[in-house]
Amino acid sequence: MILLAVIALSGALWLMSALRTPINRTALEREHNAQVLAEAKRALLGYIASTAADTSEVYPGRLPCPEHAWYIGNADKEGIQGPSVGVASPGWGSSDCSMVGRLPWRSLGIDKLRDAAGEPLWYVVTIGASGWAYENTDISHPHPRLSINSNKQGGLTVNGSKVVAAIIAPGRPLGLNPTAAQSAAGCGGAHVQNRITNGATYYQEFLECHNFATGVLATDVVANTTNPVFNDQLVTISAAEVMNAIEGIVAARIKSQVVPQIQSVYASASWGASAANPVFPFAVDYPTSGGLDAAASPFEGQVDKTEGLLPVTASTCSAITAGRCDATFVQWKPSTVTVSHSGGDNTFWSSDCTASTAAEIVCSVTYGKGLCLGIIFNAICSTSGGTLNITATGSNVGMALRTLTTTPVSGVTSPTLSAPFITSGTDRGGVSATLQGTLATVTGCQMSVNLLGLYFCVSLGGITTTQTVRIPIGVFADHPFLAPATSDSWYWFFANNWHQVTYYAVSPDHVPTGARDCVASGNCLTVNMQDGVALSNQRALLSLAGRSLAGTAGSNRTLADFLDTPENRNQDRTFEQKRASRTFNDRFAAISP
Repeated sequence: MILLAVIALSGALWLMSALRTPINRTALEREHNAQVLAEAKRALLGYIASTAADTSEVYPGRLPCPEHAWYIGNADKEGIQGPSVGVASPGWGSSDCSMVGRLPWRSLGIDKLRDAAGEPLWYVVTIGASGWAYENTDISHPHPRLSINSNKQGGLTVNGSKVVAAIIAPGRPLGLNPTAAQSAAGCGGAHVQNRITNGATYYQEFLECHNFATGVLATDVVANTTNPVFNDQLVTISAAEVMNAIEGIVAARIKSQVVPQIQSVYASASWGASAANPVFPFAVDYPTSGGLDAAASPFEGQVDKTEGLLPVTASTCSAITAGRCDATFVQWKPSTVTVSHSGGDNTFWSSDCTASTAAEIVCSVTYGKGLCLGIIFNAICSTSGGTLNITATGSNVGMALRTLTTTPVSGVTSPTLSAPFITSGTDRGGVSATLQGTLATVTGCQMSVNLLGLYFCVSLGGITTTQTVRIPIGVFADHPFLAPATSDSWYWFFANNWHQVTYYAVSPDHVPTGARDCVASGNCLTVNMQDGVALSNQRALLSLAGRSLAGTAGSNRTLADFLDTPENRNQDRTFEQKRASRTFNDRFAAISP
């Protein structure tokens, strides 16, 4: 009797278990999928962070491409992200990055993850100029820059929300026959998934009811319980999650790769400064109220402005300076030209600079000897021009980042150029530039023998010459920082528009009109640290403002949405560095020497 009771109880338990199996199986499968998707997401975020930390990485924050379809089944290639630079496709598709494909597990440094149906995970990411994965790992490849920065939004739409990427557990194969309502909701037509693993649209053999052409994905389909046409399970990565992974790294790269460039701009005697007490340019105005569309700003500094954005306007437009270039921002003031002369053996000298323009100083200098006699056989009569000094005002130099060069100068030899900043008056922030150079020595006549055996010039009137000296505005050349080559360590900063989210502050003593010593005056900048020792006696600072914590899309952000505390935006020369959190993501870097 006891044995019969045990058998009956076991049968009842088996029956109850069998009745629950479909429900438990679905729940267990979803739980398994959630775990492997979470593991894949952690690996993908780790890849993003480690790639960004590579100081040679041009696009910090970029995601890997999906695995190429034609890698499937290839033991050496499977799990590697596409593209494979220099490797041709074996007959279909492109060797460039695809938007959708299997998760590149080998590139992420993890094992091949499978969902509850035993299928490898899939992965979707946008590519191209608006995307987050570069179309070729070679930056010289002719594709648009990614422009990944704290203002960038996700390129995919999942259930109406913007995300950067999605990882998908595809589940078991389905025979799809969507209803009219399901088709209207975006689910494709009838199709039996045969798990074909090649072809340009092979993803439809694994994934259902997504519109990859428009970057629109879903996590559910209407009436799916009664007519199953969708069993994908997704996890997404948002722009906020990417920025949380890389903004600290980017701040460190700004400190190591960007700050040294700014330190060196106006830190020499040629600018009326020194390495110990440098000059920094005026800032681009960031209004305390209202917003600033950083993407549309020319990034031109404003006189007396000590806080805002970096003045990174360039005089030459190119692919890297597009949107922040102005050939006429820095100009000469022709009315201020003065000329002086010293040395030489000439007996008369004059100058005329009326042909000067805002783009070029042009001075005609005439000099020579009034009489030329001699008694030495075959002697040459000549005159040396001496030293020429031309001084003129160059406007707005202190509202930009420029360097001095004499390469464009013509009409003198051994030219030197100095350009101390003008500290008062209507031209403050400009420079009083002085070009010094040597005028040419000119031969005027040859001594000849006359009947008396004396030697004298054929032309007793002496010699006269006119030299044209030209000083183009290009002597204030763009600092190399403004238009870097792809090989420059700071190229990534502009290629991704990080200058649009980098705040800039300078002590009033160290702008072009300042007294040059904020330590003596007490006008230095200070950053009080929540953890660690305060940054004190700072001449200038940069702050990576980071992504909008208010969820603002794009670059049009108010100051309150740009810097995170009243202390950091009250423009009183004192800032604070708190721990990164949901309410604070400003990160400071000192520019002081």
